[in-house]
Amino acid sequence: MSGVVLVLLAAGLTWLGSGWFVALVVAGAVLMFVEWVALTRSLDGDHRDWRTLIFLFALATVITVVAFDALWLGLALLAGLVAVAVAWPPARRRRAGLWCAAGLVYVGVPACLLVWLRFRPDDGLWVALWLLAVVVAVDTGGYVFGRLIGGPRLAPKVSPGKTWAGLAGAVLMAGLASLSFHLALPVPSPAGLLVAGAGLAIVAQAGDLLESAVKRRFGVKDSGNLIPGHGGVLDRCDGLVAVVFVVAMTLAGQEAWS
Repeated sequence: MSGVVLVLLAAGLTWLGSGWFVALVVAGAVLMFVEWVALTRSLDGDHRDWRTLIFLFALATVITVVAFDALWLGLALLAGLVAVAVAWPPARRRRAGLWCAAGLVYVGVPACLLVWLRFRPDDGLWVALWLLAVVVAVDTGGYVFGRLIGGPRLAPKVSPGKTWAGLAGAVLMAGLASLSFHLALPVPSPAGLLVAGAGLAIVAQAGDLLESAVKRRFGVKDSGNLIPGHGGVLDRCDGLVAVVFVVAMTLAGQEAWS
C-alpha cells in the first residue's frame, strides 16, 4: 500500500511539473539528507544543531536554482556548500564534516540532475517518467523473483537479502518497463530501450548496495522508518540516485558531442 501511494504521488507530481515537481524533489532531498545526518550521528553527537538547518536550507536553494535552467550555477553552489561542510567543523569533528559533505554530494547532485532532466524542453516529462518506471520495475522484479526463486546471495556481506535471481528479475522487469516507452521517447529502435532498461537495473542495484554498505558501516538496518514497510526515503531512492546520475551524464555527454 505504501509503495502504491508513493508511486502514484511521484508520477502525478512529475506529470504536473513546474513548482509541483520541484517541491517533490526538494522535499525528498531534504528528507534524505536528514536521514543521512542521523545515520552518521555516531561521528558527531551535536548533529542536530543549527548547522543542519543551514545545510537543509542551502540544499533546497540549490535545487530551486537548478529549476530556473541554471544547472551549472546550482552545481557550483553545491560545491561551495560541500567545501563549507568540510572546512566548518573543528578538527575533532572533521570526519563528521567529511560524511556531511559526502551526504550533500550523494543527495544534492542527483537531485539537481533530476530537476534538469525533467525540465528538458523536448523530452523531459517522458524521460522523468521513464526513469521512475525503470526504478519501480527494478524494485518489484528484484523482490518478486528473489522471494519466489531465492538461491545464491548477490552480496551477502553487504546486503544478505539480495540474490542473483532477484537481480535477474530486476533486469528483466526493468527492460520490459523501459521498452514500454518506445513510442514516447525519441530513440532509434525499441531494442535500444530494452538494453538501456536492463543496464540501468544493474546501475540501480549497485546504488542499492552502496547505500547498504553505508548503513552496515554505521550498524543500522534502515535509514529511517518514515515509510511503513519500506524504511526511510534513502532506502527507497538509493537506486534512483544512481540511475539519475548515469542517465544525466550520458545525455549531457551526447549533447556536448552533438
